[in-house]
Amino acid sequence: MTYALSHKREEWRFEQEYRLIGVNEYVSIQSRIRRVILGPRCNETIEMAIRKLAPRGCDVYKAKLDHDRRAIVAHSW
Repeated sequence: MTYALSHKREEWRFEQEYRLIGVNEYVSIQSRIRRVILGPRCNETIEMAIRKLAPRGCDVYKAKLDHDRRAIVAHSW
């Protein structure tokens, strides 16, 4: 299970995503987060909580499905 959560398929490497998995550990990443992209199915409650918790200077985008272009597009709020 840890492998599945900590690795991505090669075709997704362009996302430059980092994953931190720990047990009973706290790692502060507050000043290092520059952008959060929420998935198109993210519900409004979670979206608002993330926007509230996002550090100053961190852009929060909501991904939307663009059916015409057959793509996922991130829009700022």
